[in-house]
Formats: sequence, structure tokens, C-alpha cells
Amino acid sequence: MRINPTTSGPGVPALEKKNLGRIAQIIGPVLDVAFPPGKMPNIYNVLVVRGRDDVGQQTNVTCEVQQLLGNNRVRVVAISATDGLKRGMKVIDTGASLSVPVGGATLGRIFNVIRESVDNLESKVALVYGQMNEPPGARMKVGSEVSTLLGRMPSAVGYQPTLSTEMGTLQERITSTKKGSITSIQAVCVLVDDLTDPAPTMTFAHLDATTVLSRGLAAKGIYPTVYPLDSTSTMLQPRIVVKEIILSTNSGQIGVLPNHAPIAIAIDISILRIRLNDQWLTMALMGGFARIGNNEITVLVNDAEKGSDIDPQEAQQTLETTEANLRKAEGKRQRIEANLALRRARTRVEAINVMS
Repeated sequence: MRINPTTSGPGVPALEKKNLGRIAQIIGPVLDVAFPPGKMPNIYNVLVVRGRDDVGQQTNVTCEVQQLLGNNRVRVVAISATDGLKRGMKVIDTGASLSVPVGGATLGRIFNVIRESVDNLESKVALVYGQMNEPPGARMKVGSEVSTLLGRMPSAVGYQPTLSTEMGTLQERITSTKKGSITSIQAVCVLVDDLTDPAPTMTFAHLDATTVLSRGLAAKGIYPTVYPLDSTSTMLQPRIVVKEIILSTNSGQIGVLPNHAPIAIAIDISILRIRLNDQWLTMALMGGFARIGNNEITVLVNDAEKGSDIDPQEAQQTLETTEANLRKAEGKRQRIEANLALRRARTRVEAINVMS
């Protein structure tokens, strides 16, 4: 895709001055177009289908050349919807590849993938986008899903064999440079919730952090639906090697030794004990999750305090206050909240007592 310092739509001069072809076949978003001998368009050229459908409505569909088929035919992918198209319609070769507008005039503007302005508002950003509800040709600009229709040999689960290269090329375009820094926030649709699918796998390899939203949590009415055990970040790196860990989980207390079997488990509001050489580190955890595997344990909690950092006097006063609040609680909701506060306060006091 070229970068073009203009904000106007794709310009198509008069029909009689352009290289003209006709639609020979339509397969969903993929079209085969026949051109006169010696007039074949280049790969990635933009073609425009113009005409009228069966009810007389004007059609204007933008396409991009993907393959030269031989016999004076090319295979193209429609960037916009193909509703109303039929065989024999005229196709115009613009002689140029798809481009996007840049420059000061684009600031505060929003464009679709064929650089048409779609906004009426002012903002501080320039945005070029292709939504998930748009035709596959538009979404192909960030990830192809029409390989089979194009006649390419698919790889695992139907993806094109060049998926890794194409994803790397895309991500390289939005990397930070000496002239500026780019923060990219990418929403990835994970088919059938399979994080091992090639599409999310190739995408995640280029990201510094991933936040996974769980359909299961949403079904239970738990929001936000972030699943911490599948979410990752380059900032989560192991810094210490331990000999033993004692965790209190929702199903009881467990001890974690080297080569422990892989497990993911919920952590109760409780004490975490870590043995470093011959010394124990004690922490008060306020509930969360733990994942154990490959001689590593990742603990993600709502809050945590080292026992040595807790003020004994303040912790005791907080415990007495929460006990009094529980006695005065009225209604189910207040009692639940007071009980949780009391459990947290007791855990903090217990973390201090374990150290002494």
C-alpha cells in the first residue's frame, strides 16, 4: 500500500480514457476480470467496477488485483461490498495501487481503507480503519481470509502459508522509529477461543502485552472479563529462584516444589510463603490466580503486601474496626462486604504473626 499526500477519494478519469475490462466470474468477494490482450493491469493495481444493478441502482466497487491468471484474466479482491455485481459489467483499471492519505490535512479526519472520508467530527488523530463487519477484502489489509478463494495453497486451518511474513511486514510498518513512537492497540478475534490458532499466535508474537477477555467469565456475569492466566506481558519476568512455595487456595493449602505438575488455580485471601535458601518470605494476598508450570509460578492478585512492610499497630486497629463494622452490618450486601474486609484484615495480622 502506497502513502499518498492527498485527502481526496480514488480518482477515476473518464471511462473512455481508461483501460477497461469486464467481469468474467464472481466468487463472493473475489472477481475474475477479463481485459483486452496487452492491456493487463499490474498486481496490486486498483480496479473500479461501475455500472447499474438489476434495479437500476448505481454500483461503485473498489477492487485490488491479486493474481494474473493467464488468458487475459486477473483475479481481484473487492475492498467494498459486491452486492449488485454481475458478469459483463465494465471494470476500470486506475493504473495505480491502493494508497492512504497523509500530511497535515488528515489530522482530525477518519478514513476507511479506500481513503474515503467518513467523519464529520474534529479530533486530534488521523485514523484509517477497516471494521470486522466489512467485506473480507477490506479486512484482508491486516490479515487475509480469502486465500482459498484466490486459489492459493492454504496452510494450517486454512491460513495462507505466507501468514507469518505478511504479519511481520504489517507490524514492521507500525514500529517506533528515531523520528517518532507509535503505540499500537490491536483487537484480535480469537476463533472458537483457541489461543493456539495461527492468526492470534502470529499477532501475539509481535506484541509487548496481551489482555485476554474470557467468554466464560462474561457468561458468569463477571466484569471486567480479563482472564489473567492467559494474559501476558514482557514486564512479567521471573527475578528470583525459590525452593518451596506454600499457597492457600480456594480448595485448601498446597505446597509447590521444583518440577511441580502444571496447574492453574484460584488463590484465596490468604498467606503466601516463599522459601529462599533457609529464609521464608511471607506475603498477604488479597485473592487472585496462580499458574504453575515449567518450574515457574505466576501469581496474579488483586493486592499484596509483604509481611515485613505491614505496621503491626495499624493492622490490629484495622482488624478491630472491621470486626465492629461486621457487627453493625445490615442487609446481605453489607454483611458480605464486611466479611471480606474482615478476612483481609485478619490475613494482614496473620502475615505479621507468621514472621514472629
